[in-house]
Amino acid sequence: MRYLVLLVFSLFFGNLCSQYTISGQVTNERGELLEFGSVFLVNTQYAAVSDAQGNYVIPNVKQGKYMLKATYVGYDPVITEVEVISDVHQDINFKGEIYRLNEIEIQANRTSSKGPFTSSNISKDDLVKNNLGQDATFLLQWSPSMVVTSDAGAGIGYTSMRMRGSDQTRINVTLNGIPVNDAESQNVFWVNMPDLAASVSNVQIQRGSGPSTTGAGAFGGTVSINTSELKINPFMEVDAAYGSFGTYKVSAGLGSGLMNNKYSVQGRFSLIHSDGYIDRATADLKSYYFSAARVTPRSSLRLNVFSGQEQTFQAWNGSPEAKVRGDEAALIAHYKVNEGGLYKTIEDSINLFKSDRRYNYYTYENQVDNYRQTHLQLLYSYLVNPKLKTKFTLYYTPGKGYFEEYKPQAKLKDYDIDPVIGQDGATITKSDIVRRRWLDNDLLGIMADMVYNVHTGAELHLGLAVNHYAGHHFGKINKSSVELPELPRDYHYYDNTGKKSDLSGYARWVQQVAERWTLFGDLQVRYLEYNIAGKDKTLEYIDVGERFAFFNPKVGFDYRWNTTSDLYASIAVASKEPSRGDFIDNAFGVLPKSERLYNTEVGYRLDKERTQLETNLYYMKYKDQLVLTGDLNESGAGIRINVPESYRLGWETSLKQFLSSKWAIFFNATLSSNKINAFDEVIADYTNGFDKVVVHHENTDISFSPSLTGMAGILFRPTNGMEIEWLAKYVGRQYLDNTSNPDRSLDAYHYHNLRISKDFSSRLWKHFTATLQINNILNRLYASNGYTYTYIYEEAITENFLYPQAGINFMLGVHAAF
Repeated sequence: MRYLVLLVFSLFFGNLCSQYTISGQVTNERGELLEFGSVFLVNTQYAAVSDAQGNYVIPNVKQGKYMLKATYVGYDPVITEVEVISDVHQDINFKGEIYRLNEIEIQANRTSSKGPFTSSNISKDDLVKNNLGQDATFLLQWSPSMVVTSDAGAGIGYTSMRMRGSDQTRINVTLNGIPVNDAESQNVFWVNMPDLAASVSNVQIQRGSGPSTTGAGAFGGTVSINTSELKINPFMEVDAAYGSFGTYKVSAGLGSGLMNNKYSVQGRFSLIHSDGYIDRATADLKSYYFSAARVTPRSSLRLNVFSGQEQTFQAWNGSPEAKVRGDEAALIAHYKVNEGGLYKTIEDSINLFKSDRRYNYYTYENQVDNYRQTHLQLLYSYLVNPKLKTKFTLYYTPGKGYFEEYKPQAKLKDYDIDPVIGQDGATITKSDIVRRRWLDNDLLGIMADMVYNVHTGAELHLGLAVNHYAGHHFGKINKSSVELPELPRDYHYYDNTGKKSDLSGYARWVQQVAERWTLFGDLQVRYLEYNIAGKDKTLEYIDVGERFAFFNPKVGFDYRWNTTSDLYASIAVASKEPSRGDFIDNAFGVLPKSERLYNTEVGYRLDKERTQLETNLYYMKYKDQLVLTGDLNESGAGIRINVPESYRLGWETSLKQFLSSKWAIFFNATLSSNKINAFDEVIADYTNGFDKVVVHHENTDISFSPSLTGMAGILFRPTNGMEIEWLAKYVGRQYLDNTSNPDRSLDAYHYHNLRISKDFSSRLWKHFTATLQINNILNRLYASNGYTYTYIYEEAITENFLYPQAGINFMLGVHAAF
């Protein structure tokens, strides 16, 4: 009996004195491994500090219950209860941004999860895994109501997007809240920002007018790009990719991490090359990104410099529809009509008939677009007190470049040059000309934003901005097959300047009512002046001086149904001025009007751990909407006209469902009706000189506005660190102009992409991923863009030109982080 008592006592005392280990890994919300994080058990001497891999170990912990607390400079502490009856593994994750920068820094053009506007958020992870060199537009193509296209056919070079049928000139694109749209053309030239996605931390896409901000504001949608990610640890990243059409990308990035808990410096340099799917449609792109930051618990100061240089062989003329479709009879008919016009030389004719659907009209070896643009941004955010935060932004965006063209047998008078007397005494009026059309432009602006917490549940947002743009447009003659009289060294056969000053302000009130309701009301006031003066490329003198004043109110609400779902609605007014091209490219000299949009959005959101759903209705009613006619100007930009009344009515829905830890499905679809109540089509008649024929149309479809778009995808993770993703996109019929004529339309199309990626572990790197992406894996032959024009010469003649996209193609890339 004595021995039994001793045995029980020994077992009890042994268990009481047992000692165990608590271990885990310390990370932040972005998955960074945090070194020097303090981890300890409250009111004990048990403690540890995380190492370079974020790992911590607290040894010799006695049995019992403890409060585990972790701290890291700039983050709120993490406290969790642990019970020690054996070895414990407890990972620690610090939420939010360091120093709560997400709460200090104002993002005025973003809508929150409680906002009454329709939006989608795209994370850095979603961008990085698909970023193998294609332009940012192609990384956003899976968003609801989004249609993208590429002049070169492979997503590198000149690309563009349309949202709900609205072209890129009405999509407000911002970089850290700063406008990216060109002030004159209102277009976005993504080719000037190669590999932008490598420096992006997140993107928000708003469909419709969105909240009021300083500047131009949205008319069809907003793409808000943020590059302000602050990394805690030093890093080095290398990306390389190679694929079809001689495409390759090389990128390297370095960062200091957070030094002295205040300072950060990081940078990136990228090279991208592609021969293009379309013949000779090469692209040579370079970019760099530099960012320096100083952060404290109450402020952040950031300097961002982003610069891109592009040289692309022109492919913006498209291909005759007969060529794309392989219709020989129609191609011959097209050739006969355009012989001596489009096809001036024997080389032009040979090129047309010897090429396949990858045909490129241009054959001159240096038919290139060459341009550099730099974005300099200085952003300062300051938390004055717990109720008031402010932000000041100064930015400067210079750009300069040209596109070169070869013009055989060009008329000298078109270059403001008198006829030349040849050696034989003959009068020469034509010459083979190589010309360059230059643009030298600058945008300088300043913005100020403020958010004031009036009282619990009520916020006042104010903003004011002013910017000034100056663009110098001029043309030079580089070569001539005929010896020309000596011209001044700085001779410009055309020379004009566009200047635009923009002053805007907004006020927004957000009021929480009771527990579930949030009310929203804002207004924007905007005043701008736009002037164009000088000699245009047609040698006509232009003098445009316009002033616009806009008042744009918005109201809305959000009703929080429960902790995971909400219902929202908004009514908004937006206004937009005409672009440079609307003033000078209209063939019939009709002065354009400003546009007005009345936008209504009603939607429902569900956000659960495994299910994210959003479904919404929208109605966009326009007055004097500028719509694409289907024709292009000489620079490849669309020509637009005002139509008195038009509308877009649609239903959008998107779903992301995680079926298990291994499987997920994605889906979105848009059904819409996009109509012009009535408009007059004006057709040029050259039968007896020049005349105009007017054709009246009613209840026609708005150009480039498909009634159905959608995507579906499935993601499979067979093992830890491996992903297989299949994505499919469908785009319905798009009309090339506003006549609803099926003979002037793009056929509906669909394509499918496959991505396979695998992470590899090693002590040599922090992260290494290999990715194989097969685009258009079913080899669908389709055209995603085009243009059309009709004229009369004894009979009506319609010409359609299309932009065919690449069939099956691949990219193989690696990403390594050290």
